[in-house]
Amino acid sequence: MNLPLPRAALVLTSAAIVTAAAWALFARLEPMHVQIGLSPVDATVPLGYQLSVFPAFGAFVGALALDVVRGDERRTWGPRALLVASLGLLAVARLTGALPLSGHALFLFGALAYEIAPPSDRDSTAVLTLVAPALLVVGWCKLVVWGDPLWLAASAVLGALVGGVLARAARS
Repeated sequence: MNLPLPRAALVLTSAAIVTAAAWALFARLEPMHVQIGLSPVDATVPLGYQLSVFPAFGAFVGALALDVVRGDERRTWGPRALLVASLGLLAVARLTGALPLSGHALFLFGALAYEIAPPSDRDSTAVLTLVAPALLVVGWCKLVVWGDPLWLAASAVLGALVGGVLARAARS
């Protein structure tokens, strides 16, 4: 008997695969140095922090990929792809030291705003379930461990703005 997998299982499987791939990469790399703004500090980024964004990222991208493969929700493909591409490029610019923003916070707040904008998508619950704990990790590290409230707030506002605007475009 061949039973189809529920959509949520496929989205969560995507999250697990992306997170495992990120772990395989980051576990082999030298730990990155923490930056507050553009200034490096005498601390390294823990592996748990690095990985915290990937379950939500994997679920968001997996849901988009599933829709593209199945030909569903065509009106949302562009806005969701633009969210991943634009915030992803900003995160990469952060990795190079060109921007003071938090790549993790950019994507997480972007996904949060996209998923909570009404009417919510069918995958919102799965994505939001993975965004929430990641925001706790990012918030704790940025606010308590590293003392970086300014760039966390700036990243949150920019990410939420991008996510909210693109959600509105996808759903109008």
